Amino acid sequence: MNSLRKYSSLIVWGVIVVFILIFTLVMNNLGDDALQYDDTYYVRNYQVRYEYESGRTFKVTEEITAVFTVSGKHGIIRDLPYNSGETYDDIRSDDIFDTKSSNGFISLYLGDAYQTVPIDTPITYSLEYTFELPASAGNDTVYINLIGGGWTTSIEKAICTLVLPTTPIDMLVNDEDFTGNYSLDGNTVTVTVQELSSFTPVTVQCAFEKGVLGGAVPDAGEITILVIAAILLVTTIVLILLIPKHDTLPVVNFEPPQGIDPLLAGALIDGTVQNGDITSLIYYWAYKKKLFIDLTDEKDPVLRKRDNLDESASEHEKTVFARLFRDGDTIAVSSLANSFYQTAEKAKKLAEKQAPKMFTKGSKILSFCMTAAAAFIIAGVIFFRGLNIQNSAFMIGALIALVPFAAIYAIGYWYQKNSLRVSKKALAGILIGQTAVAAVFTTCICILIPQMILLDIIKPFLCLLTALTAILAPFLLRRRKEYVDELNPLLGFRDFIRLAEKDRLEMMLEQDPEYYYNVLPYAQVLGVSDIWEEKFKDIKMDPPVWAIAPNTTLLNFVVLNSVMRSATRNMASTFVSRPASSGRSGGGRFGGGGGGFRGGGGFGGGGGRSW
Repeated sequence: MNSLRKYSSLIVWGVIVVFILIFTLVMNNLGDDALQYDDTYYVRNYQVRYEYESGRTFKVTEEITAVFTVSGKHGIIRDLPYNSGETYDDIRSDDIFDTKSSNGFISLYLGDAYQTVPIDTPITYSLEYTFELPASAGNDTVYINLIGGGWTTSIEKAICTLVLPTTPIDMLVNDEDFTGNYSLDGNTVTVTVQELSSFTPVTVQCAFEKGVLGGAVPDAGEITILVIAAILLVTTIVLILLIPKHDTLPVVNFEPPQGIDPLLAGALIDGTVQNGDITSLIYYWAYKKKLFIDLTDEKDPVLRKRDNLDESASEHEKTVFARLFRDGDTIAVSSLANSFYQTAEKAKKLAEKQAPKMFTKGSKILSFCMTAAAAFIIAGVIFFRGLNIQNSAFMIGALIALVPFAAIYAIGYWYQKNSLRVSKKALAGILIGQTAVAAVFTTCICILIPQMILLDIIKPFLCLLTALTAILAPFLLRRRKEYVDELNPLLGFRDFIRLAEKDRLEMMLEQDPEYYYNVLPYAQVLGVSDIWEEKFKDIKMDPPVWAIAPNTTLLNFVVLNSVMRSATRNMASTFVSRPASSGRSGGGRFGGGGGGFRGGGGFGGGGGRSW
């Protein structure tokens, strides 16, 4: 919780930035101008031939005869769509003056910007290119717009020829009203259309026996991405093995380490002071004869000042002690409700500041960069390969893909910080949590990202490589020598608390009758208070002199500890309680819209305009 509060402002700003990016992408997608009917020209004759080559590739030749009805025109613009994952190569034409790419279309300017075309005179434009269907079209289906639905004018006559790899087992020409004629001769489909209206596509869908078109093969980009991800993972593993680290070497201690109070001990063990750690100072000071604890009402303990703190006391000790007895030598814990939290926060920050930094700066940068690199491999694939699709959903998906990597790294970082404090079961749960996030992430990528972005055979391997990198990256963190040197005596003391035998404890009690209560605040912040209490349940002890309660001499160990646990819970909740906020958060949802398209239900086709 402390870590969440510490980075809450950063998280909020991150959400704001992501929202702005999403909003910009969606609005940009919505802002695409729709094409309108153009009566300044018409197409007298349109001949197009698609001839199958291999895989999902066709050789396309087009011959377009246009007639312009107004002066000042330079030619036509042939729009080739790639917003569904289509690719084009070897585009050739003697008539191309300029080529532009925007909004998911390659726009070929056929004509001459320095000359205008004559009115009512047929002008013929020729064009050749290689066209490849996207992998999402399926291995056994050809779905092509022989004439796209983006032509802004009418077409008087069109002859379309489609040469297939073999005779299809099923075929459909235009799934809507179709007024033309078509025929199938072996593996050749011929479609003839008269008076085709503007924005009307001619679409052919053919199904084949399994394996006719061949399976989708990873392209050079996909293979390169996979190799980079593998290199990143191997590099991470090698660095984990090669970069030296300062291992902890616990120094056995029977007494709390000198110069380390419980709050500082809590900061040392995991770099963070927990809310409940503040109460450890109360028992620490009680043992040091600085105050009495009146447990008459365990729900509302009363603290009575006994002496001032030593001059050598830490700043966080002085801060808490001064606030407790600011208004007198006696204070009921309940009177601190909703007012002490600022002092508690200040003391926690002072203790965390006094403790040496846990990890080296270089290892934190390296660990983060490895995770970021893995995240940006996935996000980059979705974003940059999605640019060919011109769909804002993929741009948004690239941003969302960063989230699981942040979660995996955050879990791993927390594990590294708390590995000395939490149980092995908790650590196993953390690993399971990381694995679960990675599994859900991989499943989402495999389901939601289409083959036109990344082939199905590549997705799980890429997700596995990048997720493993993110899981392993926190293991690059290296503790600072200064931190380990100060931590070792504390770890040795904790090991003693865990492993001490009854005869050793009885001997320590002979030397110090309140030895149990001397160690108790440290056991509390080190997470071993239950173990410490269990070891003393069969050892006879007198109540501590600092505890005030009715019939104190009659309190046995079990009863007193029960009272102290209840008092501790009440003190802990009171010390960090805050006034109820007058504001409230609101919620909502937002959605994006889609723009129009130029092309019909299949792939390719596109359309044409005049210029």
